Amino acid sequence: MSIYNILSLSKGLLKIIFNHFLFLFDFKNYLISKKILKILLKRDMYIIFLHTNAFGHCIATIDYLDKYCIKKNIDKKKILLICASRGNSFFFNKIKKHYCIFIRKKIFHFYINRYRLKNHLHKRMIIMPNDNSNYLPNTNSTINFTDQENKFGLECLSKLGLKNLKKVVVISYKSWTYHSKVKNQTYVGEDYRISDPKNLKKTLEYLKINGYQIIISNTLHKDENEIFKEYHKLDYFNDNIEVRRFLEFYIYKICEFAIVGASGDQFVPKIFNKLALYHNAIFPHTFSDGVYLPKKIFDNKTKNTLTLKNFMKRKYYMILFDHIIMKLIYYSPIYFRSDRLFLRQNIYFQDNSPDEILEATKELISYLQNKTISLSEEEEKLQLEIKEIYFNGSNIYKPNNEKYYKSIEDKKSLDALPMGGYISISFLKNNKNFIN
Repeated sequence: MSIYNILSLSKGLLKIIFNHFLFLFDFKNYLISKKILKILLKRDMYIIFLHTNAFGHCIATIDYLDKYCIKKNIDKKKILLICASRGNSFFFNKIKKHYCIFIRKKIFHFYINRYRLKNHLHKRMIIMPNDNSNYLPNTNSTINFTDQENKFGLECLSKLGLKNLKKVVVISYKSWTYHSKVKNQTYVGEDYRISDPKNLKKTLEYLKINGYQIIISNTLHKDENEIFKEYHKLDYFNDNIEVRRFLEFYIYKICEFAIVGASGDQFVPKIFNKLALYHNAIFPHTFSDGVYLPKKIFDNKTKNTLTLKNFMKRKYYMILFDHIIMKLIYYSPIYFRSDRLFLRQNIYFQDNSPDEILEATKELISYLQNKTISLSEEEEKLQLEIKEIYFNGSNIYKPNNEKYYKSIEDKKSLDALPMGGYISISFLKNNKNFIN
């Protein structure tokens, strides 16, 4: 065990002990917890803390919660969602038609930011797994648009310059432009997720030649606008933020497929059962279909390629703050969420090249047209091996006498499955040492 892991373990244990100690004397917190619990028990309700400001996390949470309610036969109106704000207003309004929502910024941050153990509330919490596994892949959340919303969406797309709804492709990638222009954040410590938009140009030119209509969903700065000057952009509606929030979902409803990066947008296509290429991927999250194109992994000391198997071995002790329940877990890197942690374990990533993205896009189009990707027996084994590596790096376990795996965070979770879809065939052919 490295000195960093020892220090992290010690720090984590001290923090848990300190918070346990504080909880014993936090009478205000105790009384609030008991009062909320009394209401939940009286009305036979459950509680969830929803991070509405984290676009992808919010969508993934609702997706899992919808599946959980179906599987466990729970009335959605028996779920109380506590959040600090509305986040995407369109998505929020759709959610509140099905769930009870309580918007109280102070209460939300009191629980979330202080990381206190809330044993009373835990009795009525539904734990949202943070383990990157694939749950009930054939059961997806759905957003239904009214006739009026569909009519409005078509009017907006006409203003955007679309001639019709044929061969529409949505393009997104991770950048910090949204955070700097909208959130006024200068640095959030997650540069590992970013990808260079210039590497998408070759793919966009190919799509344009083949008659596809392209919509760029990102918020763009001046240089990005220059890169995508030939294509339709949601930035056209920046003067009306509510329209833009609506279109951030509507464009995925009407598209033929999507090309998404390591941002919250990666969770939107499957709401509408649309296939997507997930480019510049670090970990599969809840990936259940489409084509998965990972970044290449390197050792920061030797500058040599770091295989996926060795990447998974570079674990680190971290405290899990998920739904107020504090746990110290020995994490694999698929749970790292900061540049600092990757650098501490001497890990860095390389963006997908223009050719890698283009070839993976062609694979996705072929998959869409043929409903499958033809694989040799050797390629099929390789696909399964990679999926198992990711799956085994997740915090899941197999209960005694049960067939399926469960989240380590909740023994009553839905059944955890390996990722679906395909890892890019062309990427694996050109990167023989990606696995070992």
